[in-house]
Amino acid sequence: QIHFEILAELGLIGYIFFIFFMLINLYFALKSFLRKKNYLVFSGFLFILASFAPLLPSGSFFTSFGATMFWINFAIMTSDIDIYKKKLT
Repeated sequence: QIHFEILAELGLIGYIFFIFFMLINLYFALKSFLRKKNYLVFSGFLFILASFAPLLPSGSFFTSFGATMFWINFAIMTSDIDIYKKKLT
């Protein structure tokens, strides 16, 4: 249901960009977890991964409490990724 909603809201090009964006962030979050063993990042990673399971029923993705939980966990997941941090030298 989430995939159909994203496809209906964003169109095919937007859907491809959104999925690509999510996959890149999931990859870097998993890489960061394996390097630093930060379990808070891993819990956000698992929540995001479970949110995109194609057979789980859910409410509206963009305008619900579930979306709020999704984006909070997304922020937690990306908080420790090195590509988003500026190095102070």
